[in-house]
Amino acid sequence: MHEFPLPTAGPRAAMRYLDLPGDDLPILFVHGLGCSGSADYPEIATNPALRGHRALIIDRPGFGYSDCPDDYDCSVRGQAQTLADFIAALGLERVAVYGHSAGGAVAIELGRMLPPGVLAALIICEPNLDAGGGATSRALMAVAQDLGPTLPPATLQAVAEDAPGWAATTRIADTGVLFQEASELVAGTYPSWREQLYALAARVPTTCLFGGLSPADPDIAHLPRQRIRVDIVPGVGHFMAWQDPDAVAEAIARALRAALPSF
Repeated sequence: MHEFPLPTAGPRAAMRYLDLPGDDLPILFVHGLGCSGSADYPEIATNPALRGHRALIIDRPGFGYSDCPDDYDCSVRGQAQTLADFIAALGLERVAVYGHSAGGAVAIELGRMLPPGVLAALIICEPNLDAGGGATSRALMAVAQDLGPTLPPATLQAVAEDAPGWAATTRIADTGVLFQEASELVAGTYPSWREQLYALAARVPTTCLFGGLSPADPDIAHLPRQRIRVDIVPGVGHFMAWQDPDAVAEAIARALRAALPSF
């Protein structure tokens, strides 16, 4: 894995990532709450549907193999700033960003920070757009009293009953970051991620993915009115990277073709 240093006055700390080579447009994969890019996205990034693309697969600070110093700003906006600095440090002139769930909120904040023209396409998957959080963040908040150095197995089972892959990556996450991010997702932000998304979609080709097995979402009908392309991925729910990585790779490829006709 590669390392990107994190700003801290304490011991050296880093965000760790995979950089899979390719000559085509780089894709930055931003995982959701409790997940890790190194677990979720290698199979998707190497799928034939995305052949040729450079893939940047990060573990956000506090998740997977990445550190999270005590003095690091692990808020959604703080993590987006780290990714903006990361993109600048790599010298990327154009990049597509894929963000899942809470990673969708991070991706939206990131899109606002990047210089004009750098974000070639935004692809978000069942993102957090409004205060109130999603099922996972609400479930974590409901068991917040159990948060210690690690999440008790019973808590993991209760929160992730239908997502054993998520339980595995959450087991090694920094519980302080888990709680802070869950709390932020439930509380929301100003301007809301929805407002930020609508402004971003006015200038950047944007696709929002939904799982065909996920609960019905009014945004499936509403987002196209805001110039946001919607794609339903069949046979999967919220944790679609684990459920059918081939289908997710193909959906990302469709989004890139829609955003970049020459793709």
